[in-house]
Parts: sequence; C-alpha cells; structure tokens
Amino acid sequence: MPLEFAAPNSDVVPVYLTHSETATSLIQSLPEHVQAWAAAQAFNGSFGSSLVCPNAQGRPELALLGLGTERDRSRKRFCLAAAAATLPSGTYKLENDFPFENKQYEIFGWLMLGYQYDKY
Repeated sequence: MPLEFAAPNSDVVPVYLTHSETATSLIQSLPEHVQAWAAAQAFNGSFGSSLVCPNAQGRPELALLGLGTERDRSRKRFCLAAAAATLPSGTYKLENDFPFENKQYEIFGWLMLGYQYDKY
C-alpha cells in the first residue's frame, strides 16, 4: 500500500506547530480550556514534544507540536517528525505555517513515520 496523506474528514485533529519562543503566544490565541490544559501539562514547545488537548467529551480537539529552539532545529533533523512521533494514532492536519528551511523535507519525515520495513 502506498503512503499518502489522508482525505479530510470530520475526525481530523488540527495540529498547531510552535517552538519554544512562540509557545506562550500561540497558546494564548487558543480557547481558554486549551490554555488551561496546556498550562496543567506544562507544555512549552520543547523539541519533540506534543500535547493533545481534549474536548468536553474527552476526544482530541487539537494537538500542539513543539519544535524546540532555533538551535535545536539547526542541530537535529526531522524536527516535525520527532514531535509527530509522540502523537497517538489518528488523522492530523497542519493548521499553521512554520518557517522551516525545507518544508518538503520536514513533511517527508512525518510521512515516513508511517513506513515500516517488515521483510528482508
């Protein structure tokens, strides 16, 4: 089966990318219950971090992915995939833009998380 991006549907969880320097301002732009959840979980946008914020029914409402500091991103590869790897299984959609040096490379890294080599 080929790897591909999922078609949009109602079960898609929006994902917001942030880094350590902008996490506070991004979180403040989100609904109050998300702000409270992020504060309770001490989410700060560190490299490879993620936070799934539930709605009132306990289902994922949105997710935050932490991309770390500029130094982290310059020293490590696939920073988007590192954060996405910590998300639970599901269908996600990137909601905000992020100034990656090479966006295609970062998206490819996330896409390759779904690849498993199982035969030699």
